[in-house]
Amino acid sequence: MKQSRIAFFWIGFAVSAATTTWLYWIWRKSRVVTPAPLVISRRESYQPVVEKVSASISKPDARVEKAGGLVGQPDELEAITGIGSVTAQRLNDAGIYTYKQLGSLTPERVKEISGTNRWDPNDWIDQARGLAEP
Repeated sequence: MKQSRIAFFWIGFAVSAATTTWLYWIWRKSRVVTPAPLVISRRESYQPVVEKVSASISKPDARVEKAGGLVGQPDELEAITGIGSVTAQRLNDAGIYTYKQLGSLTPERVKEISGTNRWDPNDWIDQARGLAEP
């Protein structure tokens, strides 16, 4: 009699463990995992402003030309805190190659070109003006 109780105990334990494992597996499969919210937000109607620029401008040794003549080497816009390679490329596509050009823009125009709200454009403009001064 005692052996049959032990056998029933272990059979019940195995069945309950298997059932619990199966229910947990079903719960994990049906669970919807939502990603963390993004910090970056953009307007849905955002269209980047792109002007036609020659392909040679993107080369590091290319010289920036203006209607009046040769201006000089393009500045490394990525030296400004918050401007990465993508934002620098967007600025270059919009015709902004030097710190002086970036420093002369309005904050609204910088937001429009960069397409980001993560950084304050006034900081970029102030840093560009500081780097443009000799």
